[in-house]
Amino acid sequence: MTHRKSFTGNKTFAAETTTRGSLFFKSVDVSLISKLNSLESRGMKRRSSAIGVLILSLSLFGLVGSYPNGAGSCDSPEKRHGAGTKGDGGYVLKVVSDEPILPNKKVDLVLSGEGGKTFKGFQIIAETGSFDDSKLPDGVQLNTADCILDGRVTHTTKADKESVTVPYKVPKLPGTVKITYYVVEEFSKWYGPLTLQIPVLLLTSDSTAEPETPPAKAAKPSTTELEEGGDQAEGPMAEQEQKEENKETVTNDEKKKTLQRVKKKILSVFNGQCTESPIEGYDCVKEFTDFFSLHWRVGEKTPGEGRRKLSQAEEENPDKVPAKGEVLFGLEGETDGWVAIAFPEEKGEMDPADSVIGWVDEDGEAVVKPYRIMDKNVRSDDVDEGLGVEVVAASEENGVTFIEFIKVADEGNVPFDIQKDVHLNYAIGKADRLEEHPSHGKGSVTLNLQSGRSRRVKSDAEVYYMVHGSLMLIGWIFFLPLGISIARHRWTLPMLGESGWIDLHRFVQLFSVICIITAVIIGLSRFEDVHSTRGKAHVTLAVILLICLFVQGTLGVFRPKPDHPRRGLFNNVHGWLGRFLAAGAVLTVLLGIAALKQKLRVDVTGWVASVILICLFHIILAFAAELALQKKRRGGSSKRIGEVDMTDMGTRVGYTRGLDEGT
Repeated sequence: MTHRKSFTGNKTFAAETTTRGSLFFKSVDVSLISKLNSLESRGMKRRSSAIGVLILSLSLFGLVGSYPNGAGSCDSPEKRHGAGTKGDGGYVLKVVSDEPILPNKKVDLVLSGEGGKTFKGFQIIAETGSFDDSKLPDGVQLNTADCILDGRVTHTTKADKESVTVPYKVPKLPGTVKITYYVVEEFSKWYGPLTLQIPVLLLTSDSTAEPETPPAKAAKPSTTELEEGGDQAEGPMAEQEQKEENKETVTNDEKKKTLQRVKKKILSVFNGQCTESPIEGYDCVKEFTDFFSLHWRVGEKTPGEGRRKLSQAEEENPDKVPAKGEVLFGLEGETDGWVAIAFPEEKGEMDPADSVIGWVDEDGEAVVKPYRIMDKNVRSDDVDEGLGVEVVAASEENGVTFIEFIKVADEGNVPFDIQKDVHLNYAIGKADRLEEHPSHGKGSVTLNLQSGRSRRVKSDAEVYYMVHGSLMLIGWIFFLPLGISIARHRWTLPMLGESGWIDLHRFVQLFSVICIITAVIIGLSRFEDVHSTRGKAHVTLAVILLICLFVQGTLGVFRPKPDHPRRGLFNNVHGWLGRFLAAGAVLTVLLGIAALKQKLRVDVTGWVASVILICLFHIILAFAAELALQKKRRGGSSKRIGEVDMTDMGTRVGYTRGLDEGT
């Protein structure tokens, strides 16, 4: 009777025994196996120790650095938390005061999230005014640990917070106080810089809400006194008194105008409303991206209904004053070409929609027209004068195009309610003509014209990018390496029987292939041609991996029997090709994430964090399996080699019954 056992690795042994010589060869096998186990155990201890220290260090770093008990810097948390998220995330800082804010007055600043939304960290910065350390509530501290500058408060704990109240003393001088703040919702998700403006009235703290009464003047000298004083006093004194009267009148008028203007803004400030536009004639501004901002002003009264007196600028340009039910819009885009805004029938959809597109041509002429968009291509004959649009002006200076128009809210194909959220699309182009916008030169938002709050809306294309990326992350990064671990550490699954692991291995790998193929189909059918360097690198490497994946699957189907002479070659090729696929997948997915950021200009911190966490999961899983192997070996199991013959992809001594059956 003849038996064959093979051991392939750094050395290959083949021994055939007869019944008469079986004891001799058995003793040789046991001796060799014992030595190999001893050597491997020592090597594994070193590798396990190194991996353990690395993982422990990373864990401690993540634990300490995720949500520190303080801001960690003088301003932006970007250094510790990565790139921020666009928008305000529903977080707002408000001023709480029962009366108009006067110089040197103490007020409360309240930071909270919309609908009870929580946050973990924050920093509030006031370049003027002061925070009193002795008055700060629990959970709030001066940021002196990470910054030498004054006027900064931050959190003391990383616990979830629904709101934070901070006492603040406004400056002694009147004017507008700007408060800057940052909010950390999660480790990889933060917002800022956000701003709050506080108007401080031109009154002293012991005055009423009315302008100060000027000090009483000295009584005018009588005619007799003037005559006695001679001609020397008469002319200069009268002229000087008249100048003082005129000066006092102007000063009082200025105070009244300033008080009226400040009173108008107080309610909006208390309610966390829109950021004031720096351009005269506009009330609000919202920066949607780093290349597009929207300015607007909602009409107040119709002529004859007590409209307030127009300013000098408005009197010079009365067409720029919106009436009740109208909105004055100003589109500011960083481009030498066109800028546009659209009011879609469905949020996030390009068509159908009412739009306004404009530019300044080479001759300096403004070209601003309303268009009815019915498909992806806008043509010159799509102009529609019935959209309730009145063009005001357009300009281009220093690479910035600015167009202005008035829109009647209840006219056109897409009327909107000024008091509610409005769905908007915005875009810029590079040319002074109707030409397709660059892939990153567009966006969709929902904007509240009263509060200035906006929410970014994902387009269909962006949704497909998210689905494509999620499937690739699940298939390539999670399930493919998991299937490899099942084969490599099959001895950790005794409940499946001696050959059950191969069925689980096949199922997991099949599921990963389904995810990958589905993601590829989405990419081929829904994505535009790739032009960026990162996108091309992503596609090229993905094609290489797909070819290798096909080869890997083919090898698995047509693998040789366990006792075949080429079984060792198969094991090595199959094992190393799997390692290449797992490593290449991480690089390919990261390139895809970089291409996504470059194309859509979105925050990808969550994507990168997901890749890192999944990789750490696989490392910890392998580490735990190797520790279990060492424990089993120390227990002196007589089957320890046979049970781990796949830890080197089937190259150790002794196959289990599953392999002997041809699995």
